[in-house]
Amino acid sequence: MSNRDKKWLEYALLVVVILVAGYFGVRYPMPEMPEFIEVDGVELQVVGPTRFRKIYVDHEATIAGALTASGGVVGDVTGDVTGDVTGDLTGDLTNSTFLALAEQSVVVVGTQTSITVTGTYQPITSTAAVSTSLTTAIISGTVNGQVLVVVNENAADAITIVDGANTDIGGDKVLTGGEGDAIWLIWDGLDWLCIGYNDN
Repeated sequence: MSNRDKKWLEYALLVVVILVAGYFGVRYPMPEMPEFIEVDGVELQVVGPTRFRKIYVDHEATIAGALTASGGVVGDVTGDVTGDVTGDLTGDLTNSTFLALAEQSVVVVGTQTSITVTGTYQPITSTAAVSTSLTTAIISGTVNGQVLVVVNENAADAITIVDGANTDIGGDKVLTGGEGDAIWLIWDGLDWLCIGYNDN
């Protein structure tokens, strides 16, 4: 075999070795080694090869846009959350002071109309003494277990929430004006159920 043929054979074997090493290197990667990188002053721990790496936040991080945590969030979340949080909470929700519900804009209730609620803490008012619709006293909830607190902030007039109109509240409930009468409800998928009523 000529020297030229030997050289070509060596090159061919070298290519085969490189291809085999590359194949097994992809299938059987080296053990994951942590690597620390810093992004805008935030130290991140990166583990894993290429685009499949996991990122761990070692210090505080500020996220300007939306955060999607497809694998969930493990650990404490400290600070304000503005926007919707969708998903299940596994574990206890603990607040060291008070659970504060944002008061929604006051909704005006007309004669035999439905109360259009916009949030859990819903103040209502009217221009005269009125009763809600006989079929849909309050617009239906969107999620089973949804909680609603309705407070009459009318200075004088009473607002009556009709029982049996997508409501199961143990009889019509009169929220007297000027006294801060309130009703606490929970949605069961069909009706608003009364779990508390304050007749001042």
